[in-house]
Amino acid sequence: MDQKTQQELVDLMNALFEERSKSLRNLISELMSQKARDIEDLCAEYEPQKELLRSKRSKNLINEQEFTGGMDRLSNELTEKKMDIEIEYSEKEKQLRDDLEKIKLDAEVEQKKILKDRQTQEKMLMFQKLMDNAGE
Repeated sequence: MDQKTQQELVDLMNALFEERSKSLRNLISELMSQKARDIEDLCAEYEPQKELLRSKRSKNLINEQEFTGGMDRLSNELTEKKMDIEIEYSEKEKQLRDDLEKIKLDAEVEQKKILKDRQTQEKMLMFQKLMDNAGE
């Protein structure tokens, strides 16, 4: 493989790496947007229950202790579910980042291999010329 072909291959691999990494970055960005939506949806899910407690309290249907206990319970449930979402999405994000790092390492290994092959070919050519010159 001549040097021009090898350079084209390296350029193609770089372009492929950039395309894959851009795609994974977009996936990570979309993942973070989805996480934010899931957390918003979760908060919206608990708001009617909190509003019901506030309404009952304002109408004196429940006392302050029942109101505080109910709000604490809802708050704790909401916090636990938010943590579940955070854990779920951090695992997904970690997997995508690991994939991105693997792609980067694979591209670097392939480029080093091509460079080493090019250097070996150049050494062989130099050795062959040296042998030809020694034979003359």
